[in-house]
Amino acid sequence: MKKLKSAKGESLTETLVALLISSLALMILAGAIVTAARINTRLRNEDVAFKKAQTPSSGSVTVTMDGGTPVNVPVKIYETNNHYVYYEYDN
Repeated sequence: MKKLKSAKGESLTETLVALLISSLALMILAGAIVTAARINTRLRNEDVAFKKAQTPSSGSVTVTMDGGTPVNVPVKIYETNNHYVYYEYDN
């Protein structure tokens, strides 16, 4: 309560500590943003390389939306060595 009733301002030390904490937080945030951008770029490049390296097979997938009638949709099917399957709409 004494601090609230005091007419004095903050000390220089308190201001410098607050500034130091704020700048450290901003540096950590900037580093996280840069790291996320690098990961996204690497994954995007790997995805494009994966699609170009694979020869897709053609097929169709049955899709039902909101309990309506099922519709067959033509797709390209990509499968990795780990048995992950990716579908791409085939116009």
